[in-house]
Amino acid sequence: MTDQNKPAGAAKEKKLVPVKLLRDVWDEDGERLPKGGELDLPLDFAKQLIEEGKAKRNDPLPGDSK
Repeated sequence: MTDQNKPAGAAKEKKLVPVKLLRDVWDEDGERLPKGGELDLPLDFAKQLIEEGKAKRNDPLPGDSK
């Protein structure tokens, strides 16, 4: 199946969001992600960490470059 033929929901699940970790966390595979790390995480996982106070958004403001 090509990317064009995938359901719209599949593309949403793969969307990555830049975050900065405020605490050590463990991903779905049990890998430790250390505090202070700046990385792109799947949208659902990023939302969960932000809601729990374990991460904050790390994307540039409109008009700013990273």
